[in-house]
Amino acid sequence: MRRLLLAIAVVAIAGALAPGLLDTQSAIAAPRADLITKPAAATITRGEALDIEQAAKAATWPATVVQAVDDQENQLPVQWVSDHCLRLHTDTESASSMADRCTFGSPDATHTAVLFGDSMAIAYYPALRRALSSKEWRITILTAEQCPANSMTVVMDDGSDYPGCDAYRAWALGRIAAMRPDLVVTASSYSALWRWKAPAGESDSLPAWADGARTTVSALARAAKKVLVLDAPEFGPQLGNCLTRIAGPAQCDGAVSDGYVNAVTTERQALTPLLRSSRVLYPRTVAWYCTADGICPSFVHGEPTLADGVHPSTLDAARIGLFIRRALTTTD
Repeated sequence: MRRLLLAIAVVAIAGALAPGLLDTQSAIAAPRADLITKPAAATITRGEALDIEQAAKAATWPATVVQAVDDQENQLPVQWVSDHCLRLHTDTESASSMADRCTFGSPDATHTAVLFGDSMAIAYYPALRRALSSKEWRITILTAEQCPANSMTVVMDDGSDYPGCDAYRAWALGRIAAMRPDLVVTASSYSALWRWKAPAGESDSLPAWADGARTTVSALARAAKKVLVLDAPEFGPQLGNCLTRIAGPAQCDGAVSDGYVNAVTTERQALTPLLRSSRVLYPRTVAWYCTADGICPSFVHGEPTLADGVHPSTLDAARIGLFIRRALTTTD
């Protein structure tokens, strides 16, 4: 429990710094409204987009959100908190054993899926399970702390080397290739951008992020029938730090930063050739969390959208799961 809370605290602190750090990266011309609204109709209806706009305009706190503030742990999936399916760099259990243990769904299921990436990926598990019937789909979780799916060498949050990440990623890609799953869903935290282990003389991590995405998704597309790439949500304030009886909900709203636009747009540009194939799907998930004006409310339908200002909340899984289900049947 202590190591989980510490990990959450480290990621949340990094998330609070992320917009400024990302803003130092090379500029990519992409208006926020175009990023959010252009393809949104494929996965989110106008009515659902209005729900997000109404949440952004709310003047009072829903009681359900106030109650959730004191229960942050239950906003993260049990597969992370209790089942320990997010591999830690200190774990001694073999990756193969952990993968077997972290496979969920009916043994009689006729379809297989893999959830691949870092803590952002495993945080999407409850929504993915809402999208995929447990009777028809078995889901294997292949995730490791601070280890992005994108093929790039990173360091730990404290700056120490992390050779285990590259090794785990290579093993996971091999495991997926052997499985030949029906679906792979991948997601990674943008914290990798400032944890990139840059070669001498290089400082801009966006090209490495783009190359890493192209390398990984190309490998996944050769192994699986379908690949779904999910962006991380934009960072937001932690509800426990900003929710008060005096200040209204706007105090806890997040906002789509230039850095976020740069990161998402760079990855999309890198994956554009692969998106021409129906095997690779890449919905613009920012539209699931934010208004066309780039405001990201801390709750929708009275449920927190982020567990800790960084990871998707399990309390919002039904809503996000619906969007994932649509993404698997439609394209941008």
